[in-house]
Amino acid sequence: MNVLRVLTIFSLFVPAVLFSQHPEDMNNAGVELMDDLKFAEALAFFNQAIEKDSVTTIYRFNRAIALTHLEKYRETIAEYQFLTSKVEDEPQYFSQLGTLYNKVNDSEQSIKYYSKAIELDGTTYSDYFQRGTLYLKKNDFVLAVSDFSEALKLNSESHYALHNRGIAFFKLGQTDKACQDWCAARIKGNPYSGSHLEINCKVSAKYCLPKE
Repeated sequence: MNVLRVLTIFSLFVPAVLFSQHPEDMNNAGVELMDDLKFAEALAFFNQAIEKDSVTTIYRFNRAIALTHLEKYRETIAEYQFLTSKVEDEPQYFSQLGTLYNKVNDSEQSIKYYSKAIELDGTTYSDYFQRGTLYLKKNDFVLAVSDFSEALKLNSESHYALHNRGIAFFKLGQTDKACQDWCAARIKGNPYSGSHLEINCKVSAKYCLPKE
């Protein structure tokens, strides 16, 4: 009797999902764990869900989120590659691949997937900004200016896009435009534009501070 009583009490503390073999229950349990920032534990549940049902995209998407937080970028790339093969018109998947390839220092693939996301949507500031930054690093300054300009259409307050476009203009020999961008970026609070103004434009950073 005592043993049965102990077993009965113990069973009350076992999560109900452990008795379920339904992948949806496993997925939901993983989502709850991610809400508590327990990504490794969540991943185990998503893995179980996918073992039962490997084609439902939400399970794969949630596993990709968990893997991203665990910084397992190569595995996350594989998940998003699967997702893009199943849903070919979801710009978020392609944008995430752009970000992930950037994290593993593959700029060509990163540009490719940001470009696909822009082709599908074209209304996301970060896609243009990130691709522009990659073009800047590759010394493709004309393309960088174009992307930062598009980013600014979507977010005119972005001092980072202004600052980076200023660099691209300067590299193209368009110093006046570069100085205008750095001054505007300085006014909006960019911490780096001031030194560019003083070194490359021979203008005191104080000149571009907002008037009191």
